[in-house]
Amino acid sequence: MYRDKLFYNATMKKVSFFVALILLVTFPSTLFAANVQFLVLGFGTTWTAPTDWSSINRIQVIGAGGGGDAANNAGSGGGGGGAYAEVANVTGIDPSEAITVQIGDGGAVGAGAGGNGTDSFFNRISGSATFCNQVDFSVCAKGGIGGNGTVGGEGGTTTSSFGTIEYDGGTGGAGEGGDNSGGAGGAAGPYGNGRNGGAAVAS
Repeated sequence: MYRDKLFYNATMKKVSFFVALILLVTFPSTLFAANVQFLVLGFGTTWTAPTDWSSINRIQVIGAGGGGDAANNAGSGGGGGGAYAEVANVTGIDPSEAITVQIGDGGAVGAGAGGNGTDSFFNRISGSATFCNQVDFSVCAKGGIGGNGTVGGEGGTTTSSFGTIEYDGGTGGAGEGGDNSGGAGGAAGPYGNGRNGGAAVAS
């Protein structure tokens, strides 16, 4: 249940830090099971590597979900879920070094179109980019697109993310006239793509 809450229920406007996150699994240089550390980042723009940081590590990031369209009496489309990306054994980070990170922010619900979810990344190496571009980050996951009218937003895609393992976010479900709105697309996670949101049913 915890895994599902952590990785799959993070699709609409941010209501908790589970909307987008960075999970770090680090293995200190003296490798025993008791020394494996699991760190979850849900806010902030920097992270300081621990004093026993080593190049044996695993970094997982999830983009934020897009917002739904809140147009009245128009059948709103759901927002798309964020993509997932992962890398392992990141080098070039020193113990106690401050690393630039971004925890994606869920797209706002909008009248006419929902806002897009922003990307999540770990270790911006250079520049000032805040979106995935496969150059400036160790790993980056694309946020989902907001719903537009009755059309559900596209989930964050692997083609716009950067990592050695990547999965697509689910597409938001379509609206169907009146107040019948589509469901949000599910965020991707380490076990696969996010599910698509359900389409609205006419009443």
